[in-house]
Amino acid sequence: DLVRVYGDPYSAGTVAPVTISNLVGGTLSYGGGGGSQFVLMEAPDATTAMDNWARVRTNSTTPGTFTIPAVGMSAPKYYRVKSE
Repeated sequence: DLVRVYGDPYSAGTVAPVTISNLVGGTLSYGGGGGSQFVLMEAPDATTAMDNWARVRTNSTTPGTFTIPAVGMSAPKYYRVKSE
């Protein structure tokens, strides 16, 4: 399986970054962030501008998990977790 995880650089004035800590089967685990909610974002291409990534699910806990489709069960996608 090929998995790529991308992060956005941290700079003053932005919310602390979220770290994806594990991906087992269809469970993506994350932690960190300074917001009150965490959003799973997806795009068909990693170079897609952040404004064009689709919001898939929202969670309000950290650390936490999101469920994503198993490899081969859908078209390839890239995922990010955003803290808001």
